[in-house]
Amino acid sequence: MTESDTNADRMTNVSDHSRFFDWASTSPMCYRARKKRDEYLLLQDTACDAPLSLEVSTLGLAELRSAIASAFGASLPYEVILGRSVSEFVTLLAYGLSDDPHRQKVVVTDLDHAAAIMPWLGPAGHRWDVVAAPSNDDGTVDTDAMAQLIDERTAVVVCTHLSHIHGTTQPVGRVAGLAAASGAVSVIDGAQAVGRIPVSIDNIGCDVYLGVARKALRGPLGTGFLVATRDVLEKLRPLLLSTRACALDGLKMSKESLIFADVPQRFEGNLPDMGALHGLWGALEGTAPDALDDLHARCSLEMPRLIRELTLLGFQTTAEAAQPVGIVTFRTPDGVSGTEVQSRLRKVGIVVAASQSSIRVSIHVPNESADVEALLKEVSSAIK
Repeated sequence: MTESDTNADRMTNVSDHSRFFDWASTSPMCYRARKKRDEYLLLQDTACDAPLSLEVSTLGLAELRSAIASAFGASLPYEVILGRSVSEFVTLLAYGLSDDPHRQKVVVTDLDHAAAIMPWLGPAGHRWDVVAAPSNDDGTVDTDAMAQLIDERTAVVVCTHLSHIHGTTQPVGRVAGLAAASGAVSVIDGAQAVGRIPVSIDNIGCDVYLGVARKALRGPLGTGFLVATRDVLEKLRPLLLSTRACALDGLKMSKESLIFADVPQRFEGNLPDMGALHGLWGALEGTAPDALDDLHARCSLEMPRLIRELTLLGFQTTAEAAQPVGIVTFRTPDGVSGTEVQSRLRKVGIVVAASQSSIRVSIHVPNESADVEALLKEVSSAIK
């Protein structure tokens, strides 16, 4: 599918990416995201009063927050913070959550992306004691084992919503419930979930939910959002201070002279580029129920075939998702390098993710049956 097919189609990409099978990494932008971004940039570049235009656009971000809350089922008391990445948001949490000396434990899972773990171990999270809950053979977190790890010392429980490796949907409602029962803050990483599966933050019942634009949403790189309860945000210390996040009361040169903006602005000292945020706004149109239905139909059709045919070639899935959502990782046959397969595929215009011992294939609406057939043919050729 190419842009020339129909510019009105919210699922259309800006060019032909039918043989791009790495949507779980950094995805190409869809047409609507680029269009809304470019419209904003043109308006800003031609404005007679650029500072005023920027001020008006910034005030208009309230509508973007409402669109995010609506798209992902977050009603009050949830608030939306705009930012750049999961890494940025988790660093904010690792730095800014309460210094309660009796709660210094963070429970993560062995399915979580490194971006959701590293800030708890680095300088921002120097005080945290981090432990990882194991996963089951089916690629889901072992919630019984997690329950054993969560105790009165636990401050935060982190879990991915959709595994970036296996494509397995996690029992995030159960995880949020376990955290709540112990008085801990639940943080759900939805980077892979938003734009790929239906998301209702209200139904999950978590304290914090994280999302990014440049994966299944197909929005601009460097844009994302943190959705959190007002209660959590009121207890959170800002990480980066700027004139957007706070003001200086005179020249007293003391902490007391800082006057913080209200939530959510106090946490947006490093607000992303406004053009990119408008691109995120355009990408949200791809979360409509009919668009997700199209993606689910494509995955339901192509994923079983993909798994079956690659298994016959000697590849093995790391875990098979109960519901195909379009992400699957295969261990390569003995003696076959995943990175070499990836390199061979790139030479014929096919893109997958890979490590030395595996390849990961992720599917989206632009990938049609003929494209999957081409992928299978070239993988077969690459391992001979």
